[in-house]
Amino acid sequence: MKSSDGRRPAQVDRDTGSRSARWLRFIPVTQIAVMSYNVRGLRDDRLALYDAVRACRPDVLVVQEAPIGLRWRPRCAGLARECGLVYAAGGRTAGGNLLLVHPRVSVHDISEVRIPQRFGDPIRGVVAATVATLHGRVRVVGMHLGLRAAGRKRDLEEVLRVA
Repeated sequence: MKSSDGRRPAQVDRDTGSRSARWLRFIPVTQIAVMSYNVRGLRDDRLALYDAVRACRPDVLVVQEAPIGLRWRPRCAGLARECGLVYAAGGRTAGGNLLLVHPRVSVHDISEVRIPQRFGDPIRGVVAATVATLHGRVRVVGMHLGLRAAGRKRDLEEVLRVA
């Protein structure tokens, strides 16, 4: 329970059962909001996608199955714009994995890798970046592993190399 000015009451002392009448300043946990979304090449309801992302207000959006075909760059930029984010890395160059960030987030140490697949299998890849806000820095890695168990193990080795 918090008061209107962002404070909360002191915790109950477990040994004595007493509660302090004074208020403690509420200190929020430092956090960076990261959201992941499989957009299926933007084939589904785009308005629902945009609304969901805007409602969550992530600092970083990790997208799987981003557009990789003709005009993939403008389509990824449009996705970012409609979600209130900016393009950071990925897309076709990372096998359909894409990182979008809020404008207040700075991006460093970008890695984009396509993972070789068997003929006929969908392209796979990894996108990674170190992102920083006023709250701290974190390494974000986006991937979309294949459906075959043997392929996933090989793919995961590449992910760990990039991460």
